[in-house]
Amino acid sequence: MSEKKIKARFNIIDVLIILVLAAVLWVFANYAGAQPAQNNAAMVQYTVEIKGIREENVGAFAEGDEITGDKGGGVIGRIVSVGEYENETAITENVRTGEFRVEDVPNRYTVRLTVESPCVKNADGVTVDGTDIKVGKSINIKTDKYVSKSTILEVKEG
Repeated sequence: MSEKKIKARFNIIDVLIILVLAAVLWVFANYAGAQPAQNNAAMVQYTVEIKGIREENVGAFAEGDEITGDKGGGVIGRIVSVGEYENETAITENVRTGEFRVEDVPNRYTVRLTVESPCVKNADGVTVDGTDIKVGKSINIKTDKYVSKSTILEVKEG
């Protein structure tokens, strides 16, 4: 009998093992330590403006309310202060005279909220629970009483 040499071959099982290891390393690199601990995290305060609030929903926001976002449903902050509810205004034109007027929109209000949250700082700016916090960005916010689209007006890193 002749002895045959057993040759090591690269097969599909080897490819699957390499792919699984690569996926595990990728997950670890992207998610391990991405969320800062609450006690030593960098904090950010940002102001959002919400327009079009109906009269029956005036007062729906209160200091201390948690705000959740639409990316993953995680908490993106806690309300620190609630501004005054102001009548929403619109610019209208009188087509006969060509004059423009600023008029109140009935049953619609605008409010500004200051929100504070732990954040992750990176090269692109500030991120809270996967949501970029940048001036001019539109974000959806939810509390236990109200859901709305808002616009970020100011960001203070601290």
